[in-house]
Amino acid sequence: MQAQAMKMGKPWYREGWAWFVLTPPLLAVVAGLVTVAIAVENRDQLVDKQYYESGITINQQMKRMAEARVLGVSANLQIEGDVLHVALNAGGATLPARLHLRAQYASGAHVDRDLILTAVGPGDYRLDDHALAPGRWYMALEDDQHRWLLHAEAELPATHTVAFVPEQGLTPAA
Repeated sequence: MQAQAMKMGKPWYREGWAWFVLTPPLLAVVAGLVTVAIAVENRDQLVDKQYYESGITINQQMKRMAEARVLGVSANLQIEGDVLHVALNAGGATLPARLHLRAQYASGAHVDRDLILTAVGPGDYRLDDHALAPGRWYMALEDDQHRWLLHAEAELPATHTVAFVPEQGLTPAA
């Protein structure tokens, strides 16, 4: 009996090799649980619940962008401090009384802005105190009747002039 007890040695949990073999799988399980917790806590909202309405909106925007191209509408946005100036070339369109500028911040929707520029002269529009934060902006300019739409991108404050030109090759779905 004593010989058998001497042969058994230490219990398994006191052996270094047992922990050497078991540690990597145990760490993998813990890392997997942490990853699942992070994934559940920070779910991505990738699918738009109103995807059909979003598709219709995209088609309407493409029609308005194509209309801007047909009419020959273009604009230059000048940024001077807190003042925005837009010089609009209406082409074949009538000059609107106001322009709507939708500015979407690339780093998050919390600073997106919808701005209204009013006419101060023929083809000249102005807005004081725009409060656009420094960074990358995606901008959409449209008339007050929503007949045409122009897009542009700007890196503020480095960009002082933003050119809005009709996008080529757009064909709205039927």
